[in-house]
Amino acid sequence: MPNITVKARSSENQKEGSSVSFLGGIIYSGNGKIVSTITDMNTTFGERFNFKSDSDTKDFSIRILGHSQDLVVADGLSYFHVPSFLNGYTIVNLDASVDTASSSGNISLQIYSIDDSSDILTTPITIEAENLDSYDSEVDSVIDTTKNSFITGNVFRIDCNGAGTDAKGLVLHISCR
Repeated sequence: MPNITVKARSSENQKEGSSVSFLGGIIYSGNGKIVSTITDMNTTFGERFNFKSDSDTKDFSIRILGHSQDLVVADGLSYFHVPSFLNGYTIVNLDASVDTASSSGNISLQIYSIDDSSDILTTPITIEAENLDSYDSEVDSVIDTTKNSFITGNVFRIDCNGAGTDAKGLVLHISCR
């Protein structure tokens, strides 16, 4: 399967590293303006949206905040629109990473389904202080299996409930099958 990477930037509407959404081959900036379109899924577009696949699981990462952007507590750091090629898949794992670790205090992230008006994690993603990712966190995120289906066009919001201290950058890692 091809690796697909998208780097979206529009000089007037989008700074390098700010959030984008991906919907059926169209990349949207946080303000809803079209930044780029994808016409050939075998093309490499930079480092914005990384998609790789095997026969059972699709793994992809979405850069939420640029490398030097401060992580802040907020609902709606970014929105993810489910593209048609993920229709029918279910989320089986969620992790996150930052570019600069929190010097104190844990990072806590939640994924909210706009369509269901509910959180999809019963236990949020945690990146512990002085760590760059959630992979080895003492507290694993727990996905509500009644809310983890991808349906074309559904929208998921990425929320930060705890930003730690001095953390920068944010990437969400999603596995589905």
